Amino acid sequence: MYMHALFAQLKLDDITQITPLEFGKEDLGKLRATLLTLGFNLDDLTDAQANSLWEEQFRSFSTGRGPGFVAVLHAKTVKAKERADLFIIATLILAEANQGKRIVSSKTKKPIDGTENRGLMQALADLLSIAVFSYGESTKDYEEFVRRLNRRIWRGLLIACKDNTQREKVNQNFSKYGEPPTAKTASLPLGSLSELWKVIRVVAEMVP
Repeated sequence: MYMHALFAQLKLDDITQITPLEFGKEDLGKLRATLLTLGFNLDDLTDAQANSLWEEQFRSFSTGRGPGFVAVLHAKTVKAKERADLFIIATLILAEANQGKRIVSSKTKKPIDGTENRGLMQALADLLSIAVFSYGESTKDYEEFVRRLNRRIWRGLLIACKDNTQREKVNQNFSKYGEPPTAKTASLPLGSLSELWKVIRVVAEMVP
């Protein structure tokens, strides 16, 4: 319930009151403890797997962030792949329920079917990366993934804005993370992070 409550703050009715998600020491400890209890592999990654999490692209489980993402899901490869497949299905359902935006092809200029969950999958990878890199020798590394996650939240808020006044306020709230994100940033549907946290628990319980 602790982490769900932390993420629920992103579901305020007035989106101009939503501010960047911050992780204090207690939050990081709770995040790691919960994921470890659920069987996630946070501390036994190869260099290649850890480096994979730093990639920007996440189009498959075998390229970009994919290998690192799958490795974190479970210490056993077979179960990790089972969890990965379930996350695809669950995030597609969640994206549809939250009107997730599909990626627009740079070639055809048309939305690509099956990509509406891209922001949720990226956010999931960001969240797991925060848990991985907030412990050990390079604890500052996790801040990069907090930045990425907040920019996805920011993009989702901008999509939900009804007018320029709201956009200006949202941009002001998130200005610590640079220029406003463009359509190239895979967005997190408004208020969906708390639902994504529920998905994490459900998938972990289905494949212990």
